[in-house]
Amino acid sequence: MPLLYAHELGGVPGIAEGEAKRVLQVAVDRLLSRQNADGSFGLWASGDRYARPWLGVYITDFLLRAKDKDYVVSGKALDKAMSALNYMTKMPRYPNLDYLYRYEVDNVERRLSRQAETAAYAHYVLAKNGKGSLKDMRYFADNHSQKLRSALSWGHLATALSMMGDERRADAGYIKALSLLDKTVEHDYYQSPTRDASGLLAMIKETGQDQYLQAAQAAFQKHLKEPNQLNTQAQAQVILAIRAFLRDSEPVNIAAQNAKISVTAGLAKSHLFATDIANTPVFTNQTDKQVWRSVMISGTPINAPLAVNEGYKVSKRIQKMDGSLADLSNIKQGERFIVKISFNSTKTRSGLAVIADLLPAGMEIEAIIKPGDTAYNNIGKLTSFQTTEMRDDRFVAATKTYGRKTYTAAYLIRAVTPGDYVWPGVVVEDMYRPQDHAISKASRVQISANDKG
Repeated sequence: MPLLYAHELGGVPGIAEGEAKRVLQVAVDRLLSRQNADGSFGLWASGDRYARPWLGVYITDFLLRAKDKDYVVSGKALDKAMSALNYMTKMPRYPNLDYLYRYEVDNVERRLSRQAETAAYAHYVLAKNGKGSLKDMRYFADNHSQKLRSALSWGHLATALSMMGDERRADAGYIKALSLLDKTVEHDYYQSPTRDASGLLAMIKETGQDQYLQAAQAAFQKHLKEPNQLNTQAQAQVILAIRAFLRDSEPVNIAAQNAKISVTAGLAKSHLFATDIANTPVFTNQTDKQVWRSVMISGTPINAPLAVNEGYKVSKRIQKMDGSLADLSNIKQGERFIVKISFNSTKTRSGLAVIADLLPAGMEIEAIIKPGDTAYNNIGKLTSFQTTEMRDDRFVAATKTYGRKTYTAAYLIRAVTPGDYVWPGVVVEDMYRPQDHAISKASRVQISANDKG
């Protein structure tokens, strides 16, 4: 979602607009391949039932936005997705869709809140795309809106009602949303004050409800954080909020010294390289209006990242096939090894952890070792992950975590190309709280040619 609009805001360092479009079309195609016959979506594959209903609305929202940006999206697939959204609005009945409904079944209040927030978001997407039902929205607002816990959800409902012409209920929804902007909702991975303030601001701009703009903008500025502290949901909503302002902003007048600058309406941008920075560029706002400044830096680090344990602890062991520790300074071409990764959270709350273990250039993955695989009896107990993938340059896995329990994955690797390489540390990160992450220490590996030829 952020990449869909990033080039309207100056682009992404290292990603040309053409490459971004190619990547986005691949993402659209991948999502459509995970759609089920009933219009719902799988998280990792069609029919896996790991995706929650709210995520299904988000996917549909993204696909509709992608179609508006002229990406190729199947009309039939969108019709099915919109039909599924219509089912999601029918509170209190649970739709018979292929989603993960089993969460928090013992906590009725929390379950109904999640269901209501999904319905509110579905109402918003339907209304925005000309498929809304005012009668259903009014029934939901009068009978189920009090189950909504987040400012973003109230914003979804208020904006849907405003789009359909019910300004009285819309006003009540916006007032309620503004009152919740400092709230953090426990047991909701996606929610944060940053996400909610950004999303609400974008929707207020979308409907022209300027009487709420100042309060929403103040909350946005208050809760805005560094990009590396934002999860993907917050990143997307921040992009939508900034884009909403740029679409009707006045032209900027920025003077540049020792740098080239391009200006398009409300956006000025400059791409600087090492020699440019050495010339000490200076940028000056030549108007009396405030402007937003953002700085993006990209490059190749001189040294490998240091080991980090912030919310997680992670370790990586490279062992021989007999279970003994491998000597990375003396590896022969063609030799096989087992990589064993173990991690645990240092916090008691649950989460969804993603592992990414990059390979040294001279290695290739041969197989992922599954729990109970009797061919490898010297690696101990392995965890069943929601998904595991062997890619050209890395091993990837994801699993739900509970408390401080230890989780372990393993895969088989072969040395294929002689040389002296850096073996990066394994990274584990909470999918929704990127500040919770760990990186193991990087190492070197030397692969020598097999003299046997």
